[in-house]
Amino acid sequence: MKRLVVFASFLLALPLLAGESVLKDVHSVYIDSPDIHVTRDIQLAIRHELSGVHVVSRAEDADAVIAFTGRNEMVSPPPQMRVEVPAPGSRNGLGPIEMRTITVSASESSTYDPGYVSGVVRARDGASVVIHAGFPSDFFARQFAARFIAAWKEANR
Repeated sequence: MKRLVVFASFLLALPLLAGESVLKDVHSVYIDSPDIHVTRDIQLAIRHELSGVHVVSRAEDADAVIAFTGRNEMVSPPPQMRVEVPAPGSRNGLGPIEMRTITVSASESSTYDPGYVSGVVRARDGASVVIHAGFPSDFFARQFAARFIAAWKEANR
């Protein structure tokens, strides 16, 4: 069990170790995200925790670029499915049921699958490091920001 804890600690520290060279002397970042909430959460965390780092509005002005990768796809079930419905004449849906085939339009049944997301920092020289990766959630940006801040502090101490 002790080995597992040590190994897990090492895995969690990997972004910190790899980020040292990419985040060394980074004093301005550009956040490349189409989601305004992600940008805001990261910007607020950086502004609050790292007074030496500024978020800029153009990638050309930044020492490093924060970007997110993932996949988007639409998944649709077959256009027809079998469902149980109350038989005609049953009262309040109670009574015998029968199986019917109904047609479901793709717009009613499609689901959005953003898949796996990685938060990457790319330096001007082309070097990059994955700071945080996982399934998207409401807290992904905050988790990324916390790891970015820890990696930046480690690289610039």
